[in-house]
Amino acid sequence: AAGNFTFTNNNITYHVQSGLLHATHVYNEAFSPIPPPLKANFTQFLQPPALPDQSAPINSDIIDEVLCIARHHRNADDSGGLLAIKR
Repeated sequence: AAGNFTFTNNNITYHVQSGLLHATHVYNEAFSPIPPPLKANFTQFLQPPALPDQSAPINSDIIDEVLCIARHHRNADDSGGLLAIKR
């Protein structure tokens, strides 16, 4: 599924599901962080969001915005910086 992958760096293996860190193993032993005590209930934010039952096309305004950011980034790389003005 999209957003699901595993990678290892410096003997630490990261398992990502739906784009969120799901599990970490250090030297093949599971690692679980201990969350700080909170007065509010934030458990809904500690799990990936539920996937919709069906996919839908991406809004064209969102695609336009992403392409604009990509063009700006590419142009900034080509010109040597974000504040450079092309003539």
